[in-house]
Amino acid sequence: QKQGKKWGMEASEEGLPILGHIPYDEAVIRAQATGRPVVEYNSGPAARAIQALWQKLSAWIGL
Repeated sequence: QKQGKKWGMEASEEGLPILGHIPYDEAVIRAQATGRPVVEYNSGPAARAIQALWQKLSAWIGL
């Protein structure tokens, strides 16, 4: 958590938005073990966070 706050402060100093965070989720490890992206493996907290981040990022860069 401390590292995340540090990165947030650094991003803020550079004028970059914090679009969100990806929570710890055991499904990420299981998805990696099967060679599948976590967003295709299940719809757990990490997958939902990644999808939400992608939506925010694509809007921010104008996709």
